[in-house]
Amino acid sequence: MLYGEEGTWKTWLGLDLVWKLAGGEPWFFGLTTQSVPTLVLNTEIPKGHFQDRLQKMVTTRGKAPTNTWFVTDLDRKIDTLYGLNETITEIKDCGAQLLVLDDLYMAASGDLTKPQDWKRVQDGLNRMRSETGCSFFIIHHARQPLTDMRGQSITQGTSEMFGMSYLKNWFNTMMEVRKDGNDSTLKISAQKHRLMSYKPPDMTLQIRRSDITFWLQ
Repeated sequence: MLYGEEGTWKTWLGLDLVWKLAGGEPWFFGLTTQSVPTLVLNTEIPKGHFQDRLQKMVTTRGKAPTNTWFVTDLDRKIDTLYGLNETITEIKDCGAQLLVLDDLYMAASGDLTKPQDWKRVQDGLNRMRSETGCSFFIIHHARQPLTDMRGQSITQGTSEMFGMSYLKNWFNTMMEVRKDGNDSTLKISAQKHRLMSYKPPDMTLQIRRSDITFWLQ
C-alpha cells in the first residue's frame, strides 16, 4: 500500500511503478521488479483526465507499457458482489498477476472506519487473491493531519492511514508519502515491511513536472 495526503503524487508514483514493471526495472527502496501482466483499476479519476495522465506518461517515457491493461470505473465497489465479480473476471481475462488499485477509499461502498465495512473489503480482496493468485499494489488516502500547539505535524505512523486499525493489519508492506516542504519534493517512508528482510530507508524524491520524472535526492 502507498498512502498519503491529497496532492502527494500518489497516482503518478503508481503509474511510475507500472512503467518500471513493464520493463522489469528496479523501483524505489532498492526493490527489484519482474515484468508481469498488470491490471490497473482506476476508481477515482474521471476517464478523460486519467487518459491525459497516461498520454503524458507515454509521451515522456517514449512508449506504452506492455502486458498492461487500464480500466476506469468510478462506480466500481469491490465490497459488492457485482463489483467483486467484475474485477475477478477482468483479472482472469488479461491474466494479470498484479492488480494496481487507485484508490481503496473510492472502491469501497462502506465506511472504512467501521469493522463490518472493512471486513467486506477484506473478504473481497481475499477472494480475489484466492481465485486469481494475483498480488496487489493499492493506493489509499491518509487521515486529516494532526498538529501540535506550535502547528507542527504530529507523525502517527500507520495510524495516519484513513480507516480502522484492522485495515493496516492486512497489508504486508505500507509506504507513506508526504510533501517535504514544497510541491516538488516528497518524503517516502516504509511504515510496515512485514515480509522484507531489511528495514527500507526513508527516501526523499525530487519531481520534475515537465516529464513526471522522480529521482532520489
